[in-house]
Amino acid sequence: MESERKRRMPKQENAATEDATKKPRLPGPNTRLTRDDWIRAAMDTLIEKSIDGVRVEVLAEDLKITKGSFYSHFSNRKELLDAVIADWTNTATSAVIERLDSGEKAPVERLRTLFHLSQTKLPNAPGGALELAIRAWARRDKAVNKAVQAIDKQRTDYVASLFTQVGFRKTEARARAVMYYTYLAGHNILAQTGEPEPAAIYRAVEELILAGTAPAAASADGAAQRQKARKST
Repeated sequence: MESERKRRMPKQENAATEDATKKPRLPGPNTRLTRDDWIRAAMDTLIEKSIDGVRVEVLAEDLKITKGSFYSHFSNRKELLDAVIADWTNTATSAVIERLDSGEKAPVERLRTLFHLSQTKLPNAPGGALELAIRAWARRDKAVNKAVQAIDKQRTDYVASLFTQVGFRKTEARARAVMYYTYLAGHNILAQTGEPEPAAIYRAVEELILAGTAPAAASADGAAQRQKARKST
């Protein structure tokens, strides 16, 4: 069933996260690396060697190219590092939200789609390899820490807005969003080092978090019925 769900997933929804995992092209005698090639190389090195390893000379050696290529795209290392954060912010969050909102899916279906996208093995998924490397970097860099906090808030705000659209009150919508987000991040962290639970267990967790979000509840009538039921209890 999981493989069937993945086959049904629209390609455009995967594109935002997949873009951030493309490896730099292997240089040839006449290869001219692009700005994105350097950003991808920096991300790979960040994952493998931490922020200390992301240096121009190291990247140039790994890419088998001179440092002159780097300086045709960036003024210095800081500019590259800023571009890494900007690219991660866009591909791992902003672009995903934009693509989800550009379709006609009901809020609960967008929540389910986010579950699927976030549980992939892509390194820039919540709790994935790239994100863990960025969070480790954020513990040492105030500007990066601020960027990570902004992403956490943007993601949680978006998920909370979907629960609100389904009909939950603000406080419960926020609580469910926090549970949803922390589960996804924790799931991916554990998946990197431990034995995963059976797929049926993860589906059961998903249903527990989404309990009460039947498609009908996404309509105005459904929301009104939920609120009326709460007032009567």
